[in-house]
Amino acid sequence: MSSFTSACSSIDFGFSQCFGGWQNASVEVKLSAGQSFPATATGMDVTESVSDLASKTFILTGATGTLGRACAKILRARGCKLIFASRDVEKASAFVGEMEKEDFEGEDEGDEDEDDEEEKDEEKEADEEKPKKKKKKKVTMKEVTILKCDLSSVHSVKSFCREFQKLALPLHGILCLAGVVVQPFALTKPDGVETHFAINHLSHYAMVSFLSDELTRTAAVAGNDGKVVLVSSNAHHWSYRVRRGTTKPSRGIDFENLNSSYGYSAINSYGQSKLCPILHAWRISETVNGVRAFAVNPGQFGEELSKQFGEYFGGSIVHSLVAPFTKVSVEVASATVLLCLTNSGLPPGVYYSECKPTRSSLPSRDPRLATQLCDESDEMIREILAKKHVEFSGENESGGGGGGGSDSPKVPRSPGGMVMMTSPAKMSIGGDSPRGMK
Repeated sequence: MSSFTSACSSIDFGFSQCFGGWQNASVEVKLSAGQSFPATATGMDVTESVSDLASKTFILTGATGTLGRACAKILRARGCKLIFASRDVEKASAFVGEMEKEDFEGEDEGDEDEDDEEEKDEEKEADEEKPKKKKKKKVTMKEVTILKCDLSSVHSVKSFCREFQKLALPLHGILCLAGVVVQPFALTKPDGVETHFAINHLSHYAMVSFLSDELTRTAAVAGNDGKVVLVSSNAHHWSYRVRRGTTKPSRGIDFENLNSSYGYSAINSYGQSKLCPILHAWRISETVNGVRAFAVNPGQFGEELSKQFGEYFGGSIVHSLVAPFTKVSVEVASATVLLCLTNSGLPPGVYYSECKPTRSSLPSRDPRLATQLCDESDEMIREILAKKHVEFSGENESGGGGGGGSDSPKVPRSPGGMVMMTSPAKMSIGGDSPRGMK
C-alpha cells in the first residue's frame, strides 16, 4: 500500500465527511501540534499563535478575489512579506492601497486607571470623566510586491517566475487561490488549453514546479518545510467518469478529451479541475524534498460563486442547489487555507476541510491517477513552452498570450516526474526545449 493510500485510510471518516466534510460546526479538531480549532474558527484565530510569520515570504494568486483579499489582509497583519501574482496589476495596486489605509483597532486603554481614580476621588473623577474612544494603532506591515501573471498562459507564469527570481527573496510558501468556476467551453490563447484545467490546475502546477528550488532552498535555511496550498472544493466529486475506449486510469480525469468540446460539461470540467489539486498536493509531498503541499476546501463560495454561476446557462439552478451547503463566511473560509499555510504540524498530501483532514473522492486517492496527471501536465508544459508565442496582453482570463520573450526554456524533469526549474545561478529560464524528454 502506498503512503498516499495509507495516509488516507488511517483517518476515521464518517459518511458525511466522505461527501464534502459538511459536519456539525461545533466539533473541535485536534491538531498534531497540540492545538484545537472549532469548525467556526477564523483565519485570525488559526494564525494568532504562529510566532515566526513576520519572517515569512509568500506568493499569492487570486489575491484580489473575496477569499484572496481576506487571506492577504491577515497575512499582512501578521507581518508577512507578500508577492501578488496578478493578471490585473491596476486592480491589485488598488487593493494594496486599501490595505495601507486600514487601521486596526486596539483595546480600550486606561479604563482600569479610571476605575481606580473613581474609588479614590469621586468628585475629581466626576469633573474629569469624558467618553473614552478606542485608540487605533497602526500595525507595522511589509510592502506588498505585485508582479504580472496571467494564469491562462504558461508563458506568463514563466515570466512571473523569472521576475520573482530576480528579487532574490526567500520563498516560504505559495498560496494558489485563483480560479474560474463553471465556464462554457473555451481554450486559452495561445496555449490552447481548456479554461478550467489551464487556470485552476496547469498554471499553478507550472508555477510550483518552476519555483521548487526556491522553496527547497528556503526550507533548508529556515529549518522548516516550504508550503504549497492548492484550493480544491467539494465539487471534485463531480468530475468525469470513465468513458468507453479511454486508457485507464482515467476515472475522474478525461485525458482523451481534455481540450476537446466532445461531451463537454462545464460542471464536470470544473469538478475535474478541482480534483487535480488533491492529486497534485500528494505528488508534491511525495517527490519534492522539504516541501509540504495541501489541497484545501475553503468551504465558502459566497458572492463570487453566485456571480460566476450566473454567467453560465443553468448556473443559477446549480447555485440554488449548492447554496444551502456553502453558507460560510469568508473569515471562516480563510481558516483552513491559512492553517495549512502556517501550521508546521499538519500531515501533508491530503485533503483538508473545516481545519482537518477530510476524506476525498476515490479517484483523488489513486496514486496512478496522480502520476498520470503529472506526466500529462509535464508534457503539456513542454509543448507550450516550445512554441513561439505572442507577447502576453492579459486582457481577459481566457485570452492573452505568454510573456517574457520568444525563448523556449529548458524544462528538466525531476525524478518524481514534475517539471523542475533550477535556480538562476545554475540556469536561466531561457534555452532550448528538450522535446520528448522522459
